[in-house]
Amino acid sequence: MAILESRDERVKLLKSGFTGKEIETVYVILNSFDVVGVNWHEIANPGDFWFSI
Repeated sequence: MAILESRDERVKLLKSGFTGKEIETVYVILNSFDVVGVNWHEIANPGDFWFSI
């Protein structure tokens, strides 16, 4: 079960003064997620992908 999974848990934090961004950060940390950055603006050349469709 994920921490802060239910809507009620998040609503309690909002009512106590947390911002949505703060709740999102706490959710990521407490649930041990790895955040990966992606450059969506990088130009890809056909055939450069590591997977095939």
